Amino acid sequence: LGAGTRAAVIGPAGENLVRFAAVMNARKNAAGRGGMGAVMGSKNLKAVAAAGDRELPVAEREALLALRRRLNEYLHASKIVDIYGRVGTALLYEPANKLGALRTKNSQLNQWSDALDARHLEREVERMVACSGCTVHCRHVNKYGGEGPDFSTTGLLGSNCCIDDVVEVIKLNNLCNDLGLDLWFRLVMQPWFLRARALGVERIRGFPIEPEDGAWFERFMHELAARRDLGALFADDLRRAMDELEGELPAELIALGRELEFDFGFPAHREGRFWDEEPFSGHIKDGYIWGRGALDMKDQVSSETAACLALAGSGWRPAKGDLLLVVAADEETGAHFGAQWLCEAQAEKVRCDWVVNEG
Repeated sequence: LGAGTRAAVIGPAGENLVRFAAVMNARKNAAGRGGMGAVMGSKNLKAVAAAGDRELPVAEREALLALRRRLNEYLHASKIVDIYGRVGTALLYEPANKLGALRTKNSQLNQWSDALDARHLEREVERMVACSGCTVHCRHVNKYGGEGPDFSTTGLLGSNCCIDDVVEVIKLNNLCNDLGLDLWFRLVMQPWFLRARALGVERIRGFPIEPEDGAWFERFMHELAARRDLGALFADDLRRAMDELEGELPAELIALGRELEFDFGFPAHREGRFWDEEPFSGHIKDGYIWGRGALDMKDQVSSETAACLALAGSGWRPAKGDLLLVVAADEETGAHFGAQWLCEAQAEKVRCDWVVNEG
């Protein structure tokens, strides 16, 4: 189709109908979670490519351009945006690590090596690029033929897997994208494999498991995408693997696998099911609030609240100024009634030199 063509493609994982296969665009843009890569693979559809030479009609072009200029000026007035342009969201790794807010070793720890700090990742980056129309340029083109990793990926493939080699993390990131796997499968399967080893399970149906070994996980990713060896057992998701392995492994491990898949694996999307309750209803049922955001980041809110209470109770006080705990709602819909309202209506009460949020 010529220059300017864009494509949404599947990798080997989609071709082999792995239920958490992603649809990929460019080097790292992934439509994951729902297993749409497997849907395309089931239809023998490798890619959808598109090219065009027409401009989109704009009702008020000059007003739109003026708004864009104003937003860019607002963005680049912030120091952090310029830093993002140099090192990307990997910037967040170091403060998260120092604050003890980093998912580490299957979330059993909260700090990890500084070998994954942005300054080390920066040495492995060829250049920074941007999403279409964005002036921040926070995406890494790495030296190993791929793009990334960002902060979330560094946590999932690095600290949470007990890997402190930045090059190894980059190569695992690239491999995940090349195979067309949804990166979040690591958040589901890595903790399960770690717990299996802790319970004394060293092999599953004759295949060794070594979840803290980057080379082993690289082989496992290839096996998943090809539905081969151990990967064939887990390619339909962790919950289905538990159905297959029930009676062969400790009951605790089977229960954990089903819980992890339910909590982090998004099985409902892959099975065509819908929400048990309306996602924006805030419905109270069996003593729980149901709906989108009912659990999101409540663990960090409770942790930060407990930490502030403990500091205050111990008599600790900052050498200068105040430590503020600010809790607001409305993040998912623009923060108009949360953080934005606080900054506009109660600016003096929340003005500070440094802010730590969920990152």
